[in-house]
Amino acid sequence: MTEGASTSSYPHRPQRVKRLHERGFYDHETVHKILDASMMCHVSLRDRRPAYCTPTFFWREGTKSTGHGKLAPAVPLEPGGGRRVCLTVAHLDSLVLARCGSNHSAVTAR
Repeated sequence: MTEGASTSSYPHRPQRVKRLHERGFYDHETVHKILDASMMCHVSLRDRRPAYCTPTFFWREGTKSTGHGKLAPAVPLEPGGGRRVCLTVAHLDSLVLARCGSNHSAVTAR
């Protein structure tokens, strides 16, 4: 864990969120709310084969998540066994539309 981080937060590297880093939250309550509101994630794995990413359904029990899909039946989504694992969940509350596509934005609630 980083300096000053409590046990009720997930470990993270400072400034991992590059843009608008004040929007990055690592406390268990916020992370669990986001995970519980989602049912699909993208899992990136790197083991002996080249790195790959696949969408999968997942569920959370406590601080552990488990995925199901093309990965294999009920694969634990946590580091271990020499694997590097990255679980990504996108939570989108609404779109902010503009006249130009490059000015569109998205809003997520905390």
